[in-house]
Amino acid sequence: SSSSSSSPSKFQQNRAGPRTEKKSIDFELMDALQDPIGGVSTKLGIVGASFPSGKKVIFFVFKGTSALVDLVADASLIPTYKPFQEVFQDRYTFVHHGAYHAIEQLWIRFAPRINELLRSARRSGYQELYVTGHSLGG
Repeated sequence: SSSSSSSPSKFQQNRAGPRTEKKSIDFELMDALQDPIGGVSTKLGIVGASFPSGKKVIFFVFKGTSALVDLVADASLIPTYKPFQEVFQDRYTFVHHGAYHAIEQLWIRFAPRINELLRSARRSGYQELYVTGHSLGG
């Protein structure tokens, strides 16, 4: 007579056993930049995200209008084509002039810090950068 095993096969054990694979996205606040005393009203949060697949990305998140000085930037409604024309030779895409100016001031103040953070992130396996914001930020 043949004996049947009551224990599941290895394949079934692996499928039925506890899972250790990562299923959530891990977020890390890498930096938060703002210098209102130095004239930079724009706020930038730099956030790293590690996905279950192993992919790592950085988000530049610009905060929107929250202070009286932001309203001045918001009032600069004229579009500017400068950043897209200089970088991509694109004459049709534009950005709100007030937001562009505010972000440009942030860059002038924090460029070395941002560049070092991006270099370090690249060495740590971050592969992509996404830029987002609300109101003043984009």
